[in-house]
Amino acid sequence: MNGNSGKNPASTQDDGGFTGWTMPGTDPRRGRVADPFDVPAHDAETWPRAEVHARTEAVDMIAPATLTVGGLGHASATLTKDGTRTVPVARPVGATWSGTRVEVAGGDGGHGDHHAAPVVAYDPATSTVTALRAGTAVLRVTVNGVTAERTITVRRG
Repeated sequence: MNGNSGKNPASTQDDGGFTGWTMPGTDPRRGRVADPFDVPAHDAETWPRAEVHARTEAVDMIAPATLTVGGLGHASATLTKDGTRTVPVARPVGATWSGTRVEVAGGDGGHGDHHAAPVVAYDPATSTVTALRAGTAVLRVTVNGVTAERTITVRRG
């Protein structure tokens, strides 16, 4: 579906060019289309899905090692393919952000260790890490089955 498998990326890696594949799908539990010519806008945006999988050999993450309660940091990731091509992990590349004692915005509400409160919050849309309370958290990102992680220690101010 990407049209570039086995070819060079359609753009430079700095502009997010990559090779890979796309898995289209639907969630019929969310689609309530009685009349295919009258699809409510909110339905059309929630039930068709596409996962974009970049060919991935390695994933690297940049994130702060330490923060102070209430402080903000930046976390982002890149993937490496073909030995030398480095591509930012950003839309449309499919990535799963998770962690231990991490609350991920837009996630399922879980934070890995369900017996302990989250130490940091992470928003993949803005790449912002927010220190919530003192402790240690592990932020993870997985791209096409390859995972990178960083330990973040939050100290009292």
